[in-house]
Amino acid sequence: MRAIAMRRMPLIDGAIQGSTAHGIYDGIYRKSFGRRIRRCARWQGKTGSMDISDWRKRIDELDQQIVQLISKRAEAARAIGELKHKVQSPVYEPGREQTVFDNVRATNPGPLDDVELLYIYERIIDVMRTLQRRDK
Repeated sequence: MRAIAMRRMPLIDGAIQGSTAHGIYDGIYRKSFGRRIRRCARWQGKTGSMDISDWRKRIDELDQQIVQLISKRAEAARAIGELKHKVQSPVYEPGREQTVFDNVRATNPGPLDDVELLYIYERIIDVMRTLQRRDK
């Protein structure tokens, strides 16, 4: 087993999340029980004054930001697809995709486990690949 340090990183809305705590990586992308406890403790302090409608409003705001970021990512993927087409490079590049997955794992602040977040990214990358093939 090897330890991974949680990194300070900006969240989508510009807030800073992170700690110096370490989680344990066991080869299946599950973190130690202690890390889960620390994550829950961080969020408990923020939930006290919000009711379900407040949380849903917050999710709606975050969804708007996520859609904007995915659209920007799609624009970049489309531009890369055009460049790949010009130089006759394949759309599917497993090495680059692995680099993206490694970056996602390294910057994941939780509360999703790496395997859950990677599932989301697999879908995003699959859609971006389809976009690159479609827009030749």
